[in-house]
Amino acid sequence: MAGLKRTCRFEGCDRETCARGLCKSHHSQYMRNGCLRPLRVVLPSLDDRINARIVKSPGCWEWDGAHALNGYAVVNVGSHRTELVHRIMYAREYGEAPKSLVIDHKCHNRGCINPAHLHAVTTKQNNENRSGPQSSSTSGIRGVSFYPPRKKWRARLQHNGRERHVGYFASREDAEVAVTRARRQIFSNSVMDFNPDDPDDNPAIERGED
Repeated sequence: MAGLKRTCRFEGCDRETCARGLCKSHHSQYMRNGCLRPLRVVLPSLDDRINARIVKSPGCWEWDGAHALNGYAVVNVGSHRTELVHRIMYAREYGEAPKSLVIDHKCHNRGCINPAHLHAVTTKQNNENRSGPQSSSTSGIRGVSFYPPRKKWRARLQHNGRERHVGYFASREDAEVAVTRARRQIFSNSVMDFNPDDPDDNPAIERGED
C-alpha cells in the first residue's frame, strides 16, 4: 500500500527500512559481517536528564523528579547511587564546592534548584540561615520570648555555642527588630534577616566574614 511505512525486519527494531528490509543501522551490520544484533541504546546524559526535569519560574526552580524524605531533589547517577540536584546545579554555575561546605538555600525552599538561590557555606553558616523559630517557640518569632519577671519581651541569639542577650523590649515587634538586626550584624549568613531599608543592617556574608 502506497505511503505505508515499513519497519526493519530485525525483531524488536521499529526503525524505517533502508535496504534488504533492514534499517540503516542493521543494514550496515549486515554489510560488515552478515550478522545482525540489537542496536546499542544511547542513554541520555546526566545533564540532559536534569534539564528535562527542571521546572523554571521567575523565582524558585522546582524539580519534576524524585525527592528524598527531607525534601531535597535527587537524581540517579548510576550504580544505585543518587546525588543532590541542588549541589549539581551549584557546580554547573559556580564550580564544584569543597566537600567541607554545604549548599545553602537562600530561599529556604529545599526543593529549589535555581543556582541564583544557592550558595556554599559552612555548617555553622547553614544553621544561622534558618527560616523561622523553633517549634517550641511561644512568641512565634525567632529569638524572642516573653520574660515574666520584667513583663517585657526578651531578644537573644546563639552564636558559637554561647547565648547573647540583645535586650528587653516593651513590644514583641521591637524585640523582633532588635534581634533581627543583631543576627545580621553578628552572623555571617543571615540572608532572610537582611532589611534593605535599615541602614544599620550589615550584610557580613558579602564580605566573607565568619
